[in-house]
Amino acid sequence: MSLLHNRYRVLHQLGKAGGFGHTFLAEDTFQGGHQYAIKRLKLFDDPSLYAEVQRRFEREAAVLQKLGEHSNRHIPQLYDFFEDEGMLYLVQELVIGKTLRERVELHGALTAITTMEILGKLLLVLDYVHREKIIHRDIKPDNVILREE
Repeated sequence: MSLLHNRYRVLHQLGKAGGFGHTFLAEDTFQGGHQYAIKRLKLFDDPSLYAEVQRRFEREAAVLQKLGEHSNRHIPQLYDFFEDEGMLYLVQELVIGKTLRERVELHGALTAITTMEILGKLLLVLDYVHREKIIHRDIKPDNVILREE
């Protein structure tokens, strides 16, 4: 794959494809190789379905932009949103860590204390998101990333 948007070099796919598309690890050739997660909206055969998915993808970018204005470190920052060769992409902060599902699969069931710590942080983030009049409709262990730090 060549440079996306004449700027981002895709290194490899991150995880498995999701319902809306694929996520890649990419480096920014303008920013000295700084790495980002880039989501690419997949194409759908049904034009009406694609239009709805495209609308949701654009909304995700707008929501990330809005939430990022307040620098909440628990929500990945949006850096770019663009179209390249007919495909839509969004560029966001690369979060280093494991998903909640991966953590449980690697280490087994969480202790009650660890569960309460994770839920406490997650509820603070959801409170912030809801105060911004946004509803997260896809909370699940695969979408909760526990930062390595």
